[in-house]
Amino acid sequence: MKTFTKSMILCSSLLMTLAACSPEKKQEKQVITATLQMTSQELAESGEQLVQPHSLHLADRVFEMALEKDPDNKKAQFYRSFLKRFMVFEGILYRVSPYVEKYGDKALFQTNIKNIPNHPLRQFLLKSDTNKAQIKNLADIQMFLTDYRDAVQEFRSFVTKNPDLNMDIYLNPSLFANKIEGNIKESCQVISEKQDDFKVECDFSDVAKIKVNMADLMVLKQAAAGEVLYLTLYTSYGVGSIDDYLVETKNKGLSSKEALEKLAAIPDVGLLTKRQGLTAIRKMGADFGVGLKWALRYQSSLCPKNKDGKSTLRKGFLVTDMCITDTNNAQNTLAILDRVLAGTMKVTFGETEQKFEKNMNVMALFDRPVQDLRRLAPATWNSEGTQATSFHDKTFGGLFPDGDADELLRSRN
Repeated sequence: MKTFTKSMILCSSLLMTLAACSPEKKQEKQVITATLQMTSQELAESGEQLVQPHSLHLADRVFEMALEKDPDNKKAQFYRSFLKRFMVFEGILYRVSPYVEKYGDKALFQTNIKNIPNHPLRQFLLKSDTNKAQIKNLADIQMFLTDYRDAVQEFRSFVTKNPDLNMDIYLNPSLFANKIEGNIKESCQVISEKQDDFKVECDFSDVAKIKVNMADLMVLKQAAAGEVLYLTLYTSYGVGSIDDYLVETKNKGLSSKEALEKLAAIPDVGLLTKRQGLTAIRKMGADFGVGLKWALRYQSSLCPKNKDGKSTLRKGFLVTDMCITDTNNAQNTLAILDRVLAGTMKVTFGETEQKFEKNMNVMALFDRPVQDLRRLAPATWNSEGTQATSFHDKTFGGLFPDGDADELLRSRN
């Protein structure tokens, strides 16, 4: 549960940190205009320049305006779906204050808020007139993380539906000054070189532009899937009214048996949530396999070799390095993934001299998730209550299809 709570704290701290940070060096004044008189494309390009920590929510509104004029504007669709995860943070500092009041460091929280400069992002984070509920306990935190997870999933769905999207992204000079400066340095090449006669050609026309194509979208899609998978593990089973349990049992020195028995006595803990994401895991796993096979197949174009036979970067693209340096490891990963997705497979357990194999169906826990995690609780314990000796469900939710989960416990006692 500490990790679960940290996830929420990290999410809130991210926006607070971005809001409080200031540029290392003074930037020239920049004016970005967005009006209803502009075309959808003009609005999308203006919104693109607002994609920086202090104005993400403003960028979202501009992309919304662009889509009101042209619902088929792909650039606006791309950014709007990407920014949805950040829009979940609207009013988060106001919403989370009841939880901090009861369980957190109130003084530190208020200090961090005071350190946020007075700009639109501050109002966005502290917004109180929102229809989103306040966060009072871990169940509310879990709901927030579910909203964030679903927002990331929406971006993944957009990329899935638009795999052939090709577009140019124009970098904000203030936010990406270092990136643009690096592009300038790489924009010159030697055309000819002699003792007293050399020629260097520089092309600065695209130093603030990044290309996005199918390869970049594939990487973005897999990154989103990884984030969704991580959050799914925290959001698919309810935590209910677990807060008092955590306070009461803190530093009590309970045995594993005692801690689980107290936890099991809370009626609303461990139940499969209505918005669980476990049953979508198989499809994400299959998508990852397809993506890795595609990357392996097209390595010659994704990671071209120079005249010396060395791998080169995809200069000018969003994802510059798509080189798979260890193809054997990639192939082994694919083989394991295919076995997991196929169903039951043999898995080796134990130390060198006591190895044994068991049939396992890892996907059973995702394809047919148990409705109540208490079904997976141990049935018996050793006399000290520190080691479980048997399970109620001998298949452990279908993970051990032969019904021999207890043998694994005995091998560790």
